[in-house]
Amino acid sequence: MREKSIYMTELFMKCVWEEYAKTLKLKKTRSNYFYNICSLCDFAKADFLQIDEEMALAYFDMCRHTDSRPTNKTMHTWLSCYRSIGRYIMGHCRNLPQMSEYKSPFETIYLTDYSDDIQASELPSEAELEKIMETAAGWSDNGQMYLILLFATKCAMTPGEIRSLTPEKIKVDAAGRGFVVFKDKKRIHDRIVKVPSVIMDYLCDHEDIFEQRETLFLNEKGKPLSERSLQNHIRKLMENAGMDKMYTLQDIRNLSIAKMLFYGATEEETAEYVGIEQRWMYRYSRILPELDCAPCDRM
Repeated sequence: MREKSIYMTELFMKCVWEEYAKTLKLKKTRSNYFYNICSLCDFAKADFLQIDEEMALAYFDMCRHTDSRPTNKTMHTWLSCYRSIGRYIMGHCRNLPQMSEYKSPFETIYLTDYSDDIQASELPSEAELEKIMETAAGWSDNGQMYLILLFATKCAMTPGEIRSLTPEKIKVDAAGRGFVVFKDKKRIHDRIVKVPSVIMDYLCDHEDIFEQRETLFLNEKGKPLSERSLQNHIRKLMENAGMDKMYTLQDIRNLSIAKMLFYGATEEETAEYVGIEQRWMYRYSRILPELDCAPCDRM
């Protein structure tokens, strides 16, 4: 069994986990449940008793968009685990003053099945994307959110890649072209991602803001932007932009990849550029006929 999360309190360990674990007959089950709890607490940076619905949803959203994305069955198993513990607390521990008002956040969470096929209806339209970009440009965050969206729309970078960017990572070759090098353990060669001139120009225009930072993107406290903070910012952006659907940064990235293919890039070079295996490119190709791109879009 792994070591407990640093965010787990003695109250949870003594009054909840140690007693709940006795109800699990198999050692493997106890180990799996404990691992799941620790993973959630590590992500949320909170004790299990402090987890709310927003934290839990952000965790599942993060899992769904990682390179090693778990299956729907696995995520439903995790949710069942959290629900079971939440119900145990409500049924056996609410007599304790510290947990008298505890209400499980997992009962109202329902995971929609995630298909390998990306549907156009799941992605923002051109008009919606324009509105999202316009809203981001107007934010009073020194242009940070707008730059994040530029990396997602122009380079199709993942949220993790965007958060990892530092001023030193963005380089310029002898011809004056910007690029970023990503290390990839799964590949023989490093992946080189060209950074379009629109982003390089934006960085130059805001050099006084971004050049001295440890990482390009920071939270309100001046620390590197975390996965959860980025998700919260994107959710707030969608609300401010008046979106009916809360699009994620991954949705915007998917649209970017689909557009690369539509405008003539081959599956092989697109897969290399965005850092995914070519066998998954069919997910993006299938939505192309639904993009409704008119001839004027090519201008």
